[in-house]
Amino acid sequence: MNYQDQLKALHKQAQAQTAARRAAEAQAKQQAAQEAEVNFSELMKDVTPIKNTNQYVAPASKKAIKPRQQADDLGEENYFYVGEGVQLEIPATFSKNGQGANDIKRLQNGHYEVVADVDLHGYTQEEAQQVLNEFIEFVKRRGVCGEIIHGSGLGSSGYTPVL
Repeated sequence: MNYQDQLKALHKQAQAQTAARRAAEAQAKQQAAQEAEVNFSELMKDVTPIKNTNQYVAPASKKAIKPRQQADDLGEENYFYVGEGVQLEIPATFSKNGQGANDIKRLQNGHYEVVADVDLHGYTQEEAQQVLNEFIEFVKRRGVCGEIIHGSGLGSSGYTPVL
């Protein structure tokens, strides 16, 4: 056997050893990955979830909303008038005749489901007056909770409220 044949044999032997070592490392890595894999549901089987009792969730009614029995004649007292240029300090909350302070708190805490809403952004004062009157009549007729979305005048000239 000459020198070149010995060198080729050693080279083949070294390649075989390297391939065997790499295969052993890959197998060890795969086995370690399988051992490290965690079954989350198995680990959490004895855990009970925490219940959040701070928020009231209104039960969903499956019945259709029935309109209230009322006369259809609409007198002047049924309309809400938005005055021109009235600069009064408006309270943050209001209840008619001082009634319903608890209702206001319950409304703020989410006990009443908002069934309808109206957005007055982009309306002129006259259009907003008409839309607001129709919305108030709609909510009163059905006896449900409604939400009125209005602006603070940031889009108007002089940055003052128009309504």
